[in-house]
Amino acid sequence: MDPTLNNALTVGEQKNAILAKLLGRFVPPPEKRQHIHRRIINFVRRWTSERIAQKLDAGIEANTINVPNLFSVIRIPLALAFAVFYQLMPYDFALAAASCLTVIFLILASDYLDGTLADLMEQVTELGRKLDPICDKVAAIIIALVLVHKFWLWVLISFFTLELLLVLGAVKAQQFRSFFPKLVVSANDYGKWKYNFQGVAAICFILDVSEAGNYAMIVANLLALGSLIRHLYPSQKQIAKLAREATKTST
Repeated sequence: MDPTLNNALTVGEQKNAILAKLLGRFVPPPEKRQHIHRRIINFVRRWTSERIAQKLDAGIEANTINVPNLFSVIRIPLALAFAVFYQLMPYDFALAAASCLTVIFLILASDYLDGTLADLMEQVTELGRKLDPICDKVAAIIIALVLVHKFWLWVLISFFTLELLLVLGAVKAQQFRSFFPKLVVSANDYGKWKYNFQGVAAICFILDVSEAGNYAMIVANLLALGSLIRHLYPSQKQIAKLAREATKTST
């Protein structure tokens, strides 16, 4: 491997390295994970059906069903839970606000954990690269729809336009590559920071500080634009990162 690839660490990768040190002791070794895998399959086989157990087993063996991908997907049900909790605001503001803030924290935490766990557990996959940004955007859109009355109109329109473009670019990546040959679907640092500012905006909206929330969303929208440009025209660091991940996947 080209030694320059190892030096091309993005800010996100540096954060992942710090998280990896914190989480490393909690990640079971491969032989232990295989034992857990067998126990899960036996449990599913016992309480559901052989067909479901076989499909689950095949998904785990193919590395499409794994812990990092589950951390990505869980953001969507968490966003739906946010929608439910927010409806309780008129009845018990303190409880509803605390529940909504907890959900936002869990969504942001899962966004950091999925990539770190994928590296730690050596489960970096093409599916995972696509799931992470897609689940980010679906969860963000659900929460924005719940908080739609808090947005300034032009901020809301720009948010939905950028997010839909990013989702469309991820879902229709193969078609778009004819126009943008270097198109990269996986997350980048602009996208990570954008998600953080969207989380800050959601917190402000929950606490009824709408003006601050809209300014946070303006920053998030600018970062979303940067993320979109990076997807279409990836940097050398992104290309180097993908090359390292491809090497890990092939070994």
